[in-house]
Amino acid sequence: MAAAAPLVEQRSTGASGRRPVALVTGGAGAIGGATCRGLADLGYAVVVNHLDTAGDAALLASTIDGAAIEADVADLTAVEDMFIEIERTFGPVSVVVCGAGFSEVSPIDSLTASQWDRMLAVHLGGAFNVIRTAIPSMSLVSDAAIVTIASELALSGSAERAHYVSAKAALIGLTKSVAHELAPLGITANCVAPGPIDTPLLSPHHRTAEFFEALPLRRLGTPTEVADAVMYLVKARWTTGQVLSPNGGAVIQ
Repeated sequence: MAAAAPLVEQRSTGASGRRPVALVTGGAGAIGGATCRGLADLGYAVVVNHLDTAGDAALLASTIDGAAIEADVADLTAVEDMFIEIERTFGPVSVVVCGAGFSEVSPIDSLTASQWDRMLAVHLGGAFNVIRTAIPSMSLVSDAAIVTIASELALSGSAERAHYVSAKAALIGLTKSVAHELAPLGITANCVAPGPIDTPLLSPHHRTAEFFEALPLRRLGTPTEVADAVMYLVKARWTTGQVLSPNGGAVIQ
């Protein structure tokens, strides 16, 4: 398996070491980018993890005075190498946002084993790899927080997305279990399960007038609104093991 690519630094090690460190996996995407900017505004030195989007990640890192690093979160060795590089450059990690993932539509009767395996390896396995590797680092700091990014579809189900929904639902279960286990270390773990968000990945079906009419708030969410939910959970020290779903009323529980 390939190791993590070296950090693309945007500031000196000495200066960045004065800030708490946050890692956002899938940080070069729309929601990931908004999350990175939100964490930077809170004063974090943000590491933008990405896969095959080096240009976008480096540009984002340069705008938030952070750094970019390439690693496939489904590859445990690459994740371990990534943390070694982050800790060597910036110090221990205070915040981890597990946002790496992708969307795919496939009817259950044509869903292949490789599609199933990759979906779970990235969404669920990737979060497991990152959280497991982060624990020694996060246990050294105060106010440590883990936030995973699931989906409102994990709460409702969806046709032709069995592998995606299963991975996201399992991610919620992982987050709740981690919350129990890491609470004695002072590490919170919560999940954001967004509804339909206006990103390039959103399907045309979710951009129709009929779809908007079915949403109580009658519009799509924005990446910044998802990032706002992440920021709340990063700062909420009396909240752990919870699922916050900014979804415009698509799912009301």
